[in-house]
Amino acid sequence: MRGLSTFRPLFRAPATSLPTRNFSTTGSNALARINIIGNLGNTPELRATSSGRELVTYSVATSYGPKEDRQTSWWRVTSFAEGPSRDHLLNLPKGTLLYVEGDASIRSYEDAEGKKNYAVNVTQRSLPPPPNCDFSIHYTLPSISLPCSIAPLPYKITDRKLCRSLAGHYEVLRRGLNE
Repeated sequence: MRGLSTFRPLFRAPATSLPTRNFSTTGSNALARINIIGNLGNTPELRATSSGRELVTYSVATSYGPKEDRQTSWWRVTSFAEGPSRDHLLNLPKGTLLYVEGDASIRSYEDAEGKKNYAVNVTQRSLPPPPNCDFSIHYTLPSISLPCSIAPLPYKITDRKLCRSLAGHYEVLRRGLNE
Protein backbone atom coordinates (compact mmCIF):
# COMPACT_ATOMS: atom_id res chain seq x y z
CA MET A 1 0.00 0.00 0.00
CA ARG A 2 2.96 2.27 0.43
CA GLY A 3 3.40 2.55 -3.35
CA LEU A 4 -0.07 4.05 -3.85
CA SER A 5 0.53 6.81 -1.32
CA THR A 6 3.03 8.44 -3.66
CA PHE A 7 0.31 8.87 -6.30
CA ARG A 8 -2.33 10.11 -3.88
CA PRO A 9 -1.54 13.81 -4.47
CA LEU A 10 -2.21 13.29 -8.19
CA PHE A 11 -5.70 12.01 -7.48
CA ARG A 12 -6.39 15.00 -5.23
CA ALA A 13 -5.53 17.63 -7.76
CA PRO A 14 -6.98 21.07 -7.07
CA ALA A 15 -10.34 21.72 -8.72
CA THR A 16 -9.10 24.50 -10.96
CA SER A 17 -10.21 24.75 -14.53
CA LEU A 18 -7.74 23.76 -17.16
CA PRO A 19 -6.90 26.26 -19.88
CA THR A 20 -8.80 25.69 -23.10
CA ARG A 21 -7.52 26.24 -26.57
CA ASN A 22 -9.72 27.89 -29.15
CA PHE A 23 -9.40 26.48 -32.66
CA SER A 24 -11.75 29.01 -34.20
CA THR A 25 -12.27 32.72 -33.82
CA THR A 26 -15.93 32.53 -34.87
CA GLY A 27 -18.76 31.50 -32.61
CA SER A 28 -20.44 28.15 -32.95
CA ASN A 29 -23.61 27.96 -35.02
CA ALA A 30 -26.66 26.02 -33.95
CA LEU A 31 -27.64 23.26 -36.32
CA ALA A 32 -30.83 21.29 -36.87
CA ARG A 33 -30.58 18.88 -39.80
CA ILE A 34 -33.11 16.27 -40.78
CA ASN A 35 -33.06 13.31 -43.19
CA ILE A 36 -36.41 12.05 -44.45
CA ILE A 37 -37.13 8.92 -46.48
CA GLY A 38 -40.77 8.76 -47.46
CA ASN A 39 -43.36 9.08 -50.20
CA LEU A 40 -44.21 12.32 -51.96
CA GLY A 41 -47.62 13.25 -50.56
CA ASN A 42 -48.73 15.66 -53.27
CA THR A 43 -47.54 17.09 -56.55
CA PRO A 44 -44.93 19.79 -55.80
CA GLU A 45 -46.22 23.34 -56.25
CA LEU A 46 -44.32 26.38 -57.51
CA ARG A 47 -44.93 29.52 -55.42
CA ALA A 48 -43.39 32.96 -55.05
CA THR A 49 -42.38 34.86 -51.92
CA SER A 50 -43.43 38.48 -51.35
CA SER A 51 -40.02 39.52 -52.71
CA GLY A 52 -40.63 37.54 -55.91
CA ARG A 53 -38.26 34.65 -55.20
CA GLU A 54 -39.65 31.34 -56.46
CA LEU A 55 -39.85 28.28 -54.24
CA VAL A 56 -41.27 24.78 -54.47
CA THR A 57 -43.39 23.32 -51.67
CA TYR A 58 -44.40 19.72 -51.21
CA SER A 59 -45.08 17.19 -48.46
CA VAL A 60 -43.44 13.87 -47.65
CA ALA A 61 -45.17 11.09 -45.69
CA THR A 62 -43.22 8.75 -43.42
CA SER A 63 -44.71 5.75 -41.63
CA TYR A 64 -43.58 3.83 -38.58
CA GLY A 65 -44.86 1.20 -36.19
CA PRO A 66 -46.34 -2.28 -36.62
CA LYS A 67 -48.47 -2.96 -39.68
CA GLU A 68 -51.75 -3.12 -37.76
CA ASP A 69 -51.08 0.17 -35.90
CA ARG A 70 -49.12 2.19 -38.48
CA GLN A 71 -48.57 5.88 -37.71
CA THR A 72 -47.92 8.45 -40.45
CA SER A 73 -46.04 11.73 -40.09
CA TRP A 74 -46.36 14.47 -42.70
CA TRP A 75 -43.41 16.76 -43.39
CA ARG A 76 -43.80 20.09 -45.19
CA VAL A 77 -40.72 20.74 -47.30
CA THR A 78 -39.66 23.96 -49.02
CA SER A 79 -37.09 24.01 -51.81
CA PHE A 80 -35.33 27.00 -53.35
CA ALA A 81 -33.98 24.90 -56.23
CA GLU A 82 -33.54 26.67 -59.56
CA GLY A 83 -33.27 25.68 -63.20
CA PRO A 84 -33.25 21.98 -64.15
CA SER A 85 -33.31 20.98 -60.47
CA ARG A 86 -36.59 22.81 -59.94
CA ASP A 87 -38.04 21.36 -63.16
CA HIS A 88 -37.06 17.85 -62.06
CA LEU A 89 -38.69 18.38 -58.68
CA LEU A 90 -41.91 19.79 -60.18
CA ASN A 91 -42.27 16.77 -62.49
CA LEU A 92 -42.13 14.12 -59.76
CA PRO A 93 -45.45 12.27 -59.44
CA LYS A 94 -47.33 11.84 -56.18
CA GLY A 95 -46.21 8.70 -54.34
CA THR A 96 -42.55 8.85 -55.48
CA LEU A 97 -40.21 7.47 -52.83
CA LEU A 98 -37.80 10.27 -51.84
CA TYR A 99 -34.74 10.90 -49.72
CA VAL A 100 -34.61 14.52 -48.56
CA GLU A 101 -31.88 16.23 -46.54
CA GLY A 102 -32.80 19.56 -45.01
CA ASP A 103 -32.68 22.08 -42.20
CA ALA A 104 -35.46 21.80 -39.63
CA SER A 105 -37.11 24.75 -37.91
CA ILE A 106 -40.09 25.09 -35.60
CA ARG A 107 -42.70 27.76 -36.23
CA SER A 108 -45.48 28.75 -33.86
CA TYR A 109 -48.83 30.10 -35.00
CA GLU A 110 -52.36 30.68 -33.70
CA ASP A 111 -55.30 28.94 -35.33
CA ALA A 112 -58.77 30.45 -35.89
CA GLU A 113 -59.79 29.56 -32.31
CA GLY A 114 -56.77 31.39 -30.84
CA LYS A 115 -54.99 28.18 -29.84
CA LYS A 116 -51.19 28.24 -30.17
CA ASN A 117 -49.82 25.48 -32.43
CA TYR A 118 -46.36 24.48 -33.57
CA ALA A 119 -45.21 23.20 -36.95
CA VAL A 120 -41.90 21.71 -38.09
CA ASN A 121 -40.72 23.15 -41.40
CA VAL A 122 -38.01 21.56 -43.52
CA THR A 123 -35.92 23.52 -46.02
CA GLN A 124 -34.08 21.38 -48.57
CA ARG A 125 -30.34 21.50 -48.07
CA SER A 126 -28.12 19.34 -50.26
CA LEU A 127 -28.44 16.50 -52.67
CA PRO A 128 -27.36 13.19 -51.17
CA PRO A 129 -25.89 10.51 -53.40
CA PRO A 130 -28.40 7.87 -54.40
CA PRO A 131 -28.37 4.72 -52.29
CA ASN A 132 -26.63 1.61 -53.61
CA CYS A 133 -24.29 3.80 -55.64
CA ASP A 134 -20.82 2.31 -56.03
CA PHE A 135 -18.63 5.25 -55.02
CA SER A 136 -15.74 3.88 -57.07
CA ILE A 137 -17.68 4.90 -60.18
CA HIS A 138 -19.40 7.97 -58.69
CA TYR A 139 -18.28 11.40 -59.77
CA THR A 140 -19.59 14.94 -59.84
CA LEU A 141 -19.19 17.56 -62.51
CA PRO A 142 -17.03 20.29 -60.94
CA SER A 143 -18.70 23.24 -62.68
CA ILE A 144 -22.26 22.46 -61.57
CA SER A 145 -23.68 23.52 -58.23
CA LEU A 146 -26.25 21.31 -56.52
CA PRO A 147 -29.08 23.53 -55.26
CA CYS A 148 -31.61 20.71 -55.10
CA SER A 149 -31.69 18.23 -52.25
CA ILE A 150 -34.01 15.57 -53.46
CA ALA A 151 -33.23 12.18 -54.91
CA PRO A 152 -35.88 9.72 -56.09
CA LEU A 153 -35.35 6.22 -54.71
CA PRO A 154 -34.32 3.51 -55.32
CA TYR A 155 -31.45 3.62 -57.76
CA LYS A 156 -29.87 0.30 -58.62
CA ILE A 157 -26.31 0.79 -59.77
CA THR A 158 -24.55 -2.13 -61.45
CA ASP A 159 -21.12 -2.39 -63.02
CA ARG A 160 -22.64 -1.48 -66.40
CA LYS A 161 -24.14 1.76 -65.11
CA LEU A 162 -22.57 4.98 -64.03
CA CYS A 163 -23.99 7.34 -61.44
CA ARG A 164 -23.44 11.01 -62.17
CA SER A 165 -24.66 14.30 -60.81
CA LEU A 166 -26.18 16.69 -63.30
CA ALA A 167 -27.63 20.08 -62.42
CA GLY A 168 -28.86 19.11 -58.99
CA HIS A 169 -30.36 15.70 -59.62
CA TYR A 170 -28.88 12.30 -60.16
CA GLU A 171 -29.13 10.32 -63.34
CA VAL A 172 -28.12 6.77 -64.05
CA LEU A 173 -26.27 6.37 -67.32
CA ARG A 174 -25.59 3.11 -69.09
CA ARG A 175 -22.02 2.47 -70.08
CA GLY A 176 -21.41 0.60 -73.29
CA LEU A 177 -19.63 -2.75 -73.26
CA ASN A 178 -16.56 -1.31 -75.01
CA GLU A 179 -16.18 1.77 -72.78
